[in-house]
Amino acid sequence: MSATQHDYKAEASALIATLRRHGFRPTAGNNGGEQFNFTEGAEFIEELCAADEAWLYLVSSDGLCTQRSTVYLVFGNEPGVIACDYSGGLLMEAAMDEHYRSFNPE
Repeated sequence: MSATQHDYKAEASALIATLRRHGFRPTAGNNGGEQFNFTEGAEFIEELCAADEAWLYLVSSDGLCTQRSTVYLVFGNEPGVIACDYSGGLLMEAAMDEHYRSFNPE
């Protein structure tokens, strides 16, 4: 990989790991074709990153209710900024901040 390329598969995997640490559970993805269910391992990441953009669908729970969230991914942005838009409130914002900082340390 040249210095100008970025490994979006590695970053997508890192983002999912960060979201999981913050209590989000991936359920599905969509890369512009049909929706596909989340599975552990490289196959899901391969499918998610197979186009220039994708949607990642998640759920989280506070013990009383379950919330559905989405993350809109654009593979072409600079490192740490593949998530262009998202829902999920303050918990999601904290996860996105952590993900950005992990790719852009101060």
